[in-house]
Amino acid sequence: MKKASAAVLCLLLLLGACRAEKEDGFSGQEDGAAAEAAALKRGEEKEQAEYEADFLRIMEELAAVQPESAGSSLRAYSAACAVLDFAERHGEGGEEWLKNRLTQHLADEQASGSEILREGWQAAAGAAQEILEKGTKELKDLLFDAGSPNRYEVYHRESYDPVAAILEEQLGGSKK
Repeated sequence: MKKASAAVLCLLLLLGACRAEKEDGFSGQEDGAAAEAAALKRGEEKEQAEYEADFLRIMEELAAVQPESAGSSLRAYSAACAVLDFAERHGEGGEEWLKNRLTQHLADEQASGSEILREGWQAAAGAAQEILEKGTKELKDLLFDAGSPNRYEVYHRESYDPVAAILEEQLGGSKK
């Protein structure tokens, strides 16, 4: 009796599952489109989060440079790598985003904070030029002393220059 009851129960469950599949046959396509739209949205949100995280890294590294303090030259290389990493990772698409986000950040920043970022950028720009000219292999020991801040082994001037131009325009200082 127990086996018969179990068999009937299993049969009813299977029939119920099959019936649910038939009813959802068309909505499965809708669910697929909705899932695809949700995946695209998650992808865009992830990309925005990556931009924001990399931007905040640049701002933190520039603020940490504090020229003429102990360790400031190593922090300049760390800040330079943050800028170079942003340029390599986000390429051409990141330039407009960076310009808008930096404008917003500077508008929110107090004057003293903006000056700290300017001083940090001046030091980091020189370090970035050296990294671009000599490469990370030649500067391996220096970058190691700076905490190995580089995410990439090779940086490209064509990726860096537009990003540096935005920072130069808004933070002043010298790119060279």
